[in-house]
Amino acid sequence: MDFASIAFGGFWRRLLALIIDSFIVGVPFWMIAILRGNFLDSLAWLQPAMLASDIAYYVYFEGMQGATLGKRAVGLALVKEDGTYPVGWQTALFRYFARTASFLILGIGVLMVAFSAKKQGLHDRLARTLVVASGSLEGIIMEREASSAPLAVGKMKGRRVVHAKAKRGK
Repeated sequence: MDFASIAFGGFWRRLLALIIDSFIVGVPFWMIAILRGNFLDSLAWLQPAMLASDIAYYVYFEGMQGATLGKRAVGLALVKEDGTYPVGWQTALFRYFARTASFLILGIGVLMVAFSAKKQGLHDRLARTLVVASGSLEGIIMEREASSAPLAVGKMKGRRVVHAKAKRGK
């Protein structure tokens, strides 16, 4: 893939998307905790449901829709390094747990976004994903489709010739 023409999602835009997503997933649980009276006890009781909804949210939106609501709001999308969009639930699930690890190592894995040429955090590198500006999606998808075109087969002097593009898959 030609990375020169891709606008990657930078640290601050990704942070804003994370804040928006945290509100979307967290606010319903905060409201339940407030309504129950004892906020901290309620949050502890709701923790398993919060984790399950967080995982479901990220796996569905990143894996099946290509971006969470927060990423969409700031004009970002998630693609695989090979241009696959959306990335699929398996990649999204793996990336979710890798992102958790990125935060657990004192946030260093997340801070890598600010210093990487392709703006990848540790979780992006492990999952082989890129966060890109939504405007770059059309070019990425077109390039992906062109590279996965049907095998080009020709004849030369009675022999079967498979063109270079077709050899990549073997």
